[in-house]
Amino acid sequence: ERYDLRRMTTASQASERLGVLTKVWVNEHPWRTAWQLVANIGYLWSPISRWTWEGEPLHRGEIPGTLMELALFAVAAMGLWRYRRTDLARFVLLQFVLFSVSHAPTFAQPRYRTPLLALLILFAAAQLAKRSEVAPELEQQRA
Repeated sequence: ERYDLRRMTTASQASERLGVLTKVWVNEHPWRTAWQLVANIGYLWSPISRWTWEGEPLHRGEIPGTLMELALFAVAAMGLWRYRRTDLARFVLLQFVLFSVSHAPTFAQPRYRTPLLALLILFAAAQLAKRSEVAPELEQQRA
């Protein structure tokens, strides 16, 4: 049965009906729903634009930004691995997991991850700097 949400008399009726239709769709398509959740997380953290995911080629103007983000993610991952036993690294990883899970059911956009990029930059800088110059308390916790 099809419903035109625009013909509902109030916004709350339309919202309620949309919720019901969503639950029905999820129950009828569990594997497709699970795949969409994984795809949303992948897109959220991908340095490549959604248009490239959908088959369009990477445009020349996107290449520098894509390379910069790939380098940032790689160096930050090394920094997180290096300090993985510290409370700060565990807290940051928890933030990334909670952030990703909370954005998976929605239409995720790479711009939503911008607040967490500062944490990635912190660990990338820690990886690139000499150990003695970076927060000695982290080095003590690491040992």
